[in-house]
Amino acid sequence: MSLDHLRKMIDLTNQEIILLLCKRMTIAQEIAKIKSELNLPVHAPERERVQMENLRVFAEKNGLCPQVIEEMFTVFVNYTKKECGDETGCLPRD
Repeated sequence: MSLDHLRKMIDLTNQEIILLLCKRMTIAQEIAKIKSELNLPVHAPERERVQMENLRVFAEKNGLCPQVIEEMFTVFVNYTKKECGDETGCLPRD
């Protein structure tokens, strides 16, 4: 494969990653809405801890550095919380 072809593949993969992050954000907003309707706490530190450990294991099994994946997901989870208007969890927007 040529360098140009490989670069185009990287560009498309990056776009797919962005779309998946958007999908994740939408799901987080729906979860927050349901939690709000059920009067459940938005923040779930134990779930976040378990999910992060699962991500670390999955990353390592797939040849990625678990620490780097944890850092990336921590940044995105924090972004999700901020974007949703609550530093402790995602709250639905009206």
